[in-house]
Amino acid sequence: LHEGRASEEAEAADILAVQEALDKLRAMDPRKADLIDLIVFAGLTTSEVAETLQISLSTVNRDWRMARAFLQNELKSISS
Repeated sequence: LHEGRASEEAEAADILAVQEALDKLRAMDPRKADLIDLIVFAGLTTSEVAETLQISLSTVNRDWRMARAFLQNELKSISS
């Protein structure tokens, strides 16, 4: 019983850490945060994101790489 609760608490902490990192990204670069929302949460392809945000596919790919790197770095520092 306690293991299940600990697991739920860890999962909630992970979700909060992702939200905190995404909020920080949004404050710095709203388009990159929007891109994360569209790809990760809405399930759009990079081509669909380019059309939705009215930017080039190469810009989407570059922003996607940068946004992922930012979030990975933030999540690493939060968990440390």
